[in-house]
Amino acid sequence: MMKKIASLLILLFLFSCSSSSLSKTEENASEEKKSLENQSENDKKNPFLQDNQKNKLEEEKDKNQGKDGSESSKTRKSGTQDSDSNLKNPKDQDNNEKKDLKNSKNNTFEQKKSNTESETSEKKDKQGSEQDTDPKTGKKENETPMTDNPSKKTDNTVQSEEEKKKNEENNLKDRELEIDLEGKEYFKYLSNWSEIGEMPETNNAFAIIKIEKKVYILGGFTGKSYADSFWEYDLSTNKWEKLPPMPRKRAGFSAVFFFGKIYAIGGINQEGALKAVDIYDFSQKKWEKGPDLKTERFQHETVILNNRIYAIGGVGKTSTEFLEPNGNGWKDGPELNEGRDSFSAVHSGQKIIVIGGKSSLSMTNTIEVLSSPFYTWSIYDRSEINRFGFFALSYKNSIIIVGGFKNLSGSNYYDDVYIYLIYAKAMKKLKSLPYPLANFGAVADKNSIYIFGGRSYGGLKKSILRMDINNESIGDH
Repeated sequence: MMKKIASLLILLFLFSCSSSSLSKTEENASEEKKSLENQSENDKKNPFLQDNQKNKLEEEKDKNQGKDGSESSKTRKSGTQDSDSNLKNPKDQDNNEKKDLKNSKNNTFEQKKSNTESETSEKKDKQGSEQDTDPKTGKKENETPMTDNPSKKTDNTVQSEEEKKKNEENNLKDRELEIDLEGKEYFKYLSNWSEIGEMPETNNAFAIIKIEKKVYILGGFTGKSYADSFWEYDLSTNKWEKLPPMPRKRAGFSAVFFFGKIYAIGGINQEGALKAVDIYDFSQKKWEKGPDLKTERFQHETVILNNRIYAIGGVGKTSTEFLEPNGNGWKDGPELNEGRDSFSAVHSGQKIIVIGGKSSLSMTNTIEVLSSPFYTWSIYDRSEINRFGFFALSYKNSIIIVGGFKNLSGSNYYDDVYIYLIYAKAMKKLKSLPYPLANFGAVADKNSIYIFGGRSYGGLKKSILRMDINNESIGDH
C-alpha cells in the first residue's frame, strides 16, 4: 500500500514539473514574439532604412511566426550571438550605425537628384523633340538607354560616345566649320555682294587661275567671237595688265598652274573641239606648245593631284587622262561612273571631287571622288541641287557652290550660293548673288569670294563682285 502511494506522489511531482516547464516555454515564446513585433514596428518607422531592408524585416517576421519552438530557439540563439558580438565591439557598432545613416542619406539625395533630372529631361524632350531628332536616322541625339540606375551608363552608351569622339577628331576641320554655320558665327555676311570693278571686256566660258594675289583670265567667248586674250588682275590694287595672247582662240577649256607654268588644256573654237595644250612660261614670258591630249575635250575640268594633271570628262566623255612632269605625254586614267560636262571639280586633301554637271540627256546631282592610292572613282554622295555651268571653290575642307544653269536649254539661271560640308555630307545655303549668273569665273582669297564676268538674263557681264565671308577678313584685301 505504501509503495503505491509513493508511486502516485512521484508521478504527481513529475507532472507538476513538466507543466511548469511547458508554461515557461510558452511564456518565453510569447514574450519573444511580442519583442519581435515591437522591433519590426519600430524599424518600419525608421526613415533612414531603405525599402529592401524593411522587406527583409517583414520576411524574418513571417518566418518566425511560422516556425516551431525549436526553430525559435535557433533564432534566439543566433540573436544572442549577434547581441554578444555587438556588446564586445561597441565602437564598431557605433561606426556601422553612422555609416548606415550616411549611406541612407546619400541614397535619399541621389533618388531626389535622379527624380529632378528625369523631370528636367522630360521638359527638354517636350520642348525640343523635333530639334533633337536626327533627320537621317530618326533617333534622338544623346539618347541614353533605360537602366535600373539612371546615374549609370550602359556599355552601348559608352561605346557610342567613344565613336562620336573619334569621328569628331577625324572630322575636326569640317566640324569647326559646321559650328560656324550653325552657331553665332554663321558666316557673318556683314556686307552684301558689292561690285568692286570691271573686266576689260564682257566674257564668259573662260579659264581662271589664282596665283598668290594675282588672278589670270584666259580666252573665253566675248559675245562677238572666241578669245585668245590673257589678262592679269591684281587683287591688292584692283588693276589689270595685258599679257601675251594664247597661240589659239578657245572657250570651254581649263587651265592649271603646274611647276611654275600655266597649262591651257583643250576647249572649243570656230574649228571645233580641241586637244591642243599650250603652256605659258613666266620666266620666258612666252607661250610654248605642250603635249596634246589623247582625245578632244571641252566643257571638262582639270585638277592636280600628287603631281599629276588630271583632265576629267567633258562633252560626251566618261574618260579621264593624266600628265606627269617630264612624262611621255598623256596616259589613260580611271573612268568616271557617269559621263558629264559643264561640271565643277576641286582638289581637297588627297582627293579630287567632281560635282554636278550634265550629259546630253539630263543634269546629274552625283558627287564622285577620286582618291589615292587606289585612283578609282566612287559615288560619294548625291547633291540636293541639280545644275551645270556653275563654279565650285574649295574652302576650309568644304566646297562653296555658286550659281549655274537651271535647265538643259540654258535659259534659266541660279543666283544661290551653297556650302557643301564634305565629311558631314550636308548642304547649307549662304548669301545669294545680286543677280542670277552662269559660265563665270570665281576665286577665293582668304575669307573673300570674287566673281568675274559670266552670263545672265541681260546678256554677258564684265562686273567683278566681291563678298567677305566673315568680319575678321574685312579690310584685309
